[in-house]
Amino acid sequence: MSLTLPRWRVCILALFLLAALVRLIFVATLQPGFYFWDSVRYDNAAISLIENGHFGEYNRSPVYPIFLAGIYYVAGHSILAVRIVESLLGASIAVMLAAIGRRIAGIPTGLIAGVIWTFYPLAVFVAGLVYPETLMTTLIALGVLLFLQGSHDEARTGRPRTQCGRDVRARGRYSVLLLSGIPLFIAVLIKPVVAATILVLAAWLVFFAAGSRVRALGVFVAGLALPLVLWSGISLHFFGRILVSDPRSLSFVNKAGATTMEEVHKGRLQRALDDPGRFLSEYASEFVGFWGIYPERVTMSDQRMRDVFHQKSSKVVKKTVFGGNSLTFWASVLSIGPVLFLALIGAGLMLYERRLAEVTLVAGVVLSFAVAYSFFFTQLRYRIPVEPYIMVLTGYCISWIGERLLGRRQARVRTDDVVAITAE
Repeated sequence: MSLTLPRWRVCILALFLLAALVRLIFVATLQPGFYFWDSVRYDNAAISLIENGHFGEYNRSPVYPIFLAGIYYVAGHSILAVRIVESLLGASIAVMLAAIGRRIAGIPTGLIAGVIWTFYPLAVFVAGLVYPETLMTTLIALGVLLFLQGSHDEARTGRPRTQCGRDVRARGRYSVLLLSGIPLFIAVLIKPVVAATILVLAAWLVFFAAGSRVRALGVFVAGLALPLVLWSGISLHFFGRILVSDPRSLSFVNKAGATTMEEVHKGRLQRALDDPGRFLSEYASEFVGFWGIYPERVTMSDQRMRDVFHQKSSKVVKKTVFGGNSLTFWASVLSIGPVLFLALIGAGLMLYERRLAEVTLVAGVVLSFAVAYSFFFTQLRYRIPVEPYIMVLTGYCISWIGERLLGRRQARVRTDDVVAITAE
């Protein structure tokens, strides 16, 4: 008895295994410590949560320490266990990305995007960071995939349906759309910037959703409200208060661009109203910085700072090959640069092919992070959760060019055959 699988499932399985293998090989080379100081804070909060039932002096988003605590509870206090779990999450992102690309522009686009994520240096590197980015990227990808399925236009399948069939299909579609709010809400608890992505998705439903757009929007909002109510009850019960997203966010916004404490107390919004020219200049600078192709503003790349943090906690790795060296520079430039360049072309090709709904969704998700983060501060790693959607555009560009070249080659072969037959 032989087991046969559809070709798509074989590709997806191979993609997951390959992406997991690449990441597991990478994390096996890492030292048993943390490469960034923030990881120590998350680790301490997770340990405190297990031992004392609270986060201790931790004052950031509650989700990632809970995630770490769950791993520690099962596997013990093991950094390697966290890296293995996050490697598997990174592999699942490759699969979800392939599915997202397939729904947006077809199987070739999805598979190419998934392969890019599999070997993308930044995507592999983040699996070993012990940072919220991998979990956050996974949740957003799951939310976007469910969102796409829930807002999918059944008419595109080309299969006629009875009224009863359409009703059943619509109910199933709305159920999936409802579920999409759960991972997206959890992602907001990690970083409030995801709220901007949710606004983009809600706006997209208003303009492009299949069927009743008002109903689709209502279902989507309900899908966000349900986990909000549930989480409020859980956090009140276990922690005595409603824990929302990173409580430092407002202070970060107010500090951005400020040169004195008086400006900080005045607030970002008031300063923008008082001096809009300065605000626009600062905002434009941060927006441009969001598209960097090399990590900048990384405190831990300075060995002197790393020595200071190592003295504070021996959990911090003192010596590392990662940082401001030529290897890191060229790995970033030669991977991020081409992907961004081809993604820009891919967006243009989607517009050329009149795929307005598709390019609006993908570009909107990416720009939601760029627009939101530019209000205060941007770094390359802040772009990681939306890198998969940049890769969808890159995948579309490569598949579009490949299909045209392959089509011309096939046409040339057919022409040569005709000429040969005529000559005979």
